[in-house]
Amino acid sequence: SINSFVQDSILHIKAIKEPYEGKEYTSARMLTKGKFEFQYGYVEARIALPRGSGIWPAFWMLGYNIDWIVWPCCGEIDIIEAINTEKKVYATCHWYANGGHAEYGKSSEEFDLTEFHDYYLYWDEEYIRVGVDGKQHYEILIKDNVGSTNSFHNKFFFILNVAVGGNGPGFDIDDSQFPNEMKVDYIR
Repeated sequence: SINSFVQDSILHIKAIKEPYEGKEYTSARMLTKGKFEFQYGYVEARIALPRGSGIWPAFWMLGYNIDWIVWPCCGEIDIIEAINTEKKVYATCHWYANGGHAEYGKSSEEFDLTEFHDYYLYWDEEYIRVGVDGKQHYEILIKDNVGSTNSFHNKFFFILNVAVGGNGPGFDIDDSQFPNEMKVDYIR
C-alpha cells in the first residue's frame, strides 16, 4: 500500500496493518537529511496527529552529523511526540552528558490533537522552546553549553513519522484503528 502521499495540498503519512518483510504494519518516515538542515530559527508546523493504542507519531529533529557522531552525541530535538490515546504531546531533548544519555522532556496540556494545530519550535543560542497554538510548554537552557548541551549548537534536520509499537507506546496495538494517519498542512 501507499504510506505517504499529498492530496488537496495535505501530506498524509499513513500507518497500515499489512504484512511486509516479516512485520505486521507499514508506515512512512520523511526526513530532510542532506536536503534541508539548519541551525537556530523559528519553525511552525500545522499538523493533525493520529491517536490509538500503539501509535507513536512524531515531528522531530536529529543532528546533521549522526552518521559520524552516534546518537545521542549528535543531539535530538522532539518537537512533537504523541503516545497511544493520550490527549497531549511531548517535547524532549536528548544529548550526551556525564558519560551517557541525558534527556529532558515536558508535556503540553490536554487538547484534541487529531484536529489541526500549530506547533512551533523557537531555537536560538540560549534556549530551545516548544509550544502549540501559541502556548509554550517546553523550554531548555543551552546557553554556553550548560549541562553539556553543545550538540544543540549544530545543524539539525527534520523527521516526520508515524511509528507503530515501540518503547514509547508499547506493543498493545489496537488493530481496529488502521489505517491511521498524520496530516501535515505545512512546515515553515
